[in-house]
Amino acid sequence: KPNSWGNFSGWIQGNNGSSYSMPLPIMKAAEAYFLLAEAKLRWDIGSESVKNLYENGIRVSMTNELAYRGAYAGIKEYPEGAVDAYINGTSTQIDYTDPIKAELSTPAVNKLSVKWDESASNEEKLERIITQKWLAIYPEGCEAWAEQRRTGYPRLIKVAVNNSGNTISTDDMIRRVFFNQDYKTDNKALYDALVSKLGGADNGGTRLWWDAGGNNF
Repeated sequence: KPNSWGNFSGWIQGNNGSSYSMPLPIMKAAEAYFLLAEAKLRWDIGSESVKNLYENGIRVSMTNELAYRGAYAGIKEYPEGAVDAYINGTSTQIDYTDPIKAELSTPAVNKLSVKWDESASNEEKLERIITQKWLAIYPEGCEAWAEQRRTGYPRLIKVAVNNSGNTISTDDMIRRVFFNQDYKTDNKALYDALVSKLGGADNGGTRLWWDAGGNNF
């Protein structure tokens, strides 16, 4: 059955119709700035301000992405002032309007702009840092998922249909990947030992030990 949304989402393809082929990074330089920004915010580590570290993370991310991905997309440079304009941007996420089913449309969930606000609460400052970090570490999807579970940011639009059989909260979303189910028969002792350490059922709704569910400050 054809996917009605096929014209609106999918893998990016090159001009000749083939998928891009590019090396995947292990860790990007921008991530280091966002880590330092979070450390400064939480524990006042280092001499540089959270604002500078945050903005440098964005700047390095955009600059490096242009060099890393721009060659594949045929983009050589940003328009003059584009990076500064983004860093100082005051617009916020727009509502999502589904092109096929209006009932799937949803209001925006991220209410903060990119521009740093020194008067904001620590929680809002962290939200800015992690939201930009989440964008910067693309396409490292597993790490982005871990960051979102660890901090709750960025705020994600909830799924329209929850097929988990009530094992995963629609509000909390999936928290983990369950263990290899072959263990139940091939190595039940190992499976039982693993489940005993979870503190919950072996399903996608049980939080891992580092996924405390909030309480950032």
